[in-house]
Amino acid sequence: MKILFTKTIMRINQVIMLSLLFVFSTHCTILMAKVGDNFTQGNFKFTVLSENGDQGTVSVAAASDEISGTLNIPLFVRNKAVCYKVTSIADEAFFKCSKLTGNLVIPTGITRIGSLAFSNCNNLDGILILPNTLKVIDGYAFNECSSLSGTLTL
Repeated sequence: MKILFTKTIMRINQVIMLSLLFVFSTHCTILMAKVGDNFTQGNFKFTVLSENGDQGTVSVAAASDEISGTLNIPLFVRNKAVCYKVTSIADEAFFKCSKLTGNLVIPTGITRIGSLAFSNCNNLDGILILPNTLKVIDGYAFNECSSLSGTLTL
């Protein structure tokens, strides 16, 4: 009888372990983002560019062309268990976001501004500040942003 009881306990432990393994592997799969996946937080839509464990990089864009006021692009954003560094402003990221006003300060860490990123943001009327980390400004990134001022140093 003692042997039967021990085998039953061992079988229950196996079932529990297999159940936990299934739940854990499903949970981890859900948390892992793939390159190209999108998520939205506040006024911004982020696209995953890379991910390595609990860190990664993303590009940023407006979640809607109704975004208004001064634009404050974050340096980092957390989604689930991953902390992403914002490194790029997507193509057409803020295209026709005509309610954006004031200064346009691109944060340090941004390496690329995509094509047409701020095109037709004609109410941006402050200074334009670009970081020294910026390597690429694609075509027409600031098309029709004629009210921006400041010194462009390359």
